[in-house]
Amino acid sequence: MAKKHPRRSGEEGEEPLDGAPSSSPQPAKRQRGLAPTNEIAAAATTTSASATTGTTTNDFANGTISTADSAGHDGSDSITVKNAVPGGDARCVLMWFRSDLRTTDSRALAAAAARARDAHLPLAAVFVPSFAEWVEHNVAPVRVRFVLESLRLLRDDLAALGVPLAVLPAAPARAAVPDAVAAAAVELGAVEVFWNIEYEVNEAKRDAKARRLLEAAGIKCHAFHDQCIVEPGAVRTKDGSRVPVVFTPFRNAWLQ
Repeated sequence: MAKKHPRRSGEEGEEPLDGAPSSSPQPAKRQRGLAPTNEIAAAATTTSASATTGTTTNDFANGTISTADSAGHDGSDSITVKNAVPGGDARCVLMWFRSDLRTTDSRALAAAAARARDAHLPLAAVFVPSFAEWVEHNVAPVRVRFVLESLRLLRDDLAALGVPLAVLPAAPARAAVPDAVAAAAVELGAVEVFWNIEYEVNEAKRDAKARRLLEAAGIKCHAFHDQCIVEPGAVRTKDGSRVPVVFTPFRNAWLQ
């Protein structure tokens, strides 16, 4: 007969071994799921102050993006976007960052930089936070802090490359993000916008709307598969009719 091991004092649902009631108050259990909006807002405020993300000044009408903060960034990492074609308005190539807050191993950023170089145009970058989207996705405050800290590091990394990062005002709703990106692209004079594809349903709808708005404004869009080894849907059965649903046929088709 197997021995029953006595539970330790203080384990959930147990009284102390001596039978006396526990004097330590039990912490209230938090319901699984949504992080309250006020916690996310507090995380954003706290992190912005502690990480000295500073302020971003965006004068899109004049093609200028600059940053300044209390950590010694006095705006020297800003640029004024000037048209490389005499007599024209301000123009640039724009990189739209989302969850890919990095300067290395980014297909879209590499392509945007190459395009800007070949077209003799400056490269700029944009990010649009959406607190409403974070709440809908049950994003914890600690994750919000991570995103904001990553933005600060991204800004510094881009500045070292001569690329300004514009963090636009938070979109009031998920559906407003494409509008904010399109408006910024138009005002900044972007001729092409680059981004890395995100495959989730809501993100795919967001990107489709952004593409419609940008193309309606005469701005070319370039989206890149950056998260996967092979593009989703690229591996097919022998007759090409569908994606293999069993791993071994998928693997064999992939290796061919």
